Amino acid sequence: MVTKDMRIFEKSEDYKDWEKLIQHCEALETFTEFEKEKAKRALQFLRGEFGEDFLRDAFDESHPICHYIVNLAPWTRKWITWLAEAIKELKNQENYKSLLDRIRNKDKFGEGLSVLEIAYKFSKVGFEVTVDPSLEITGREKIPDLKLIDRDTKEELFVEVSALGESRIAQDALQTMQRIIEPLWRSIPFIH
Repeated sequence: MVTKDMRIFEKSEDYKDWEKLIQHCEALETFTEFEKEKAKRALQFLRGEFGEDFLRDAFDESHPICHYIVNLAPWTRKWITWLAEAIKELKNQENYKSLLDRIRNKDKFGEGLSVLEIAYKFSKVGFEVTVDPSLEITGREKIPDLKLIDRDTKEELFVEVSALGESRIAQDALQTMQRIIEPLWRSIPFIH
């Protein structure tokens, strides 16, 4: 049996192609037309922000975002839509490029997502957000993750975002899954 997914992603290189990913949105049978369009626009936006070659580079360096790209489950396309919405929300905020650089960097991706999530939530409720603001405390420069300004009161709040790392067991489980899945997806289509 050949699925719609298999006709779009015939070889592993297809996952590195923004157009193929956008085309795949039409194959999401559980999505409404509105959700399909949102997913397509999200991928188009991310292509513009990350760059045309980002996917190829991401796969070459095993960037964590690749897990969301190769997993064709509808929830991953909803996550990609969220990612684009969050990035777009912060695009006009001060030091936006610093946040985008973290997300594009495979080693800072998790950190970047944590900061993005918090910044996005505060921006949505009306705070002005600055990423990586520079401030001086007792003669030393400090760079917290975020500066939030209440638009009504003009009060400022500095935020350092932290997230617990994965447990050793979770890291081992992920590594095992990656070792099993990677050879499979590289040989697409593996089911006929």
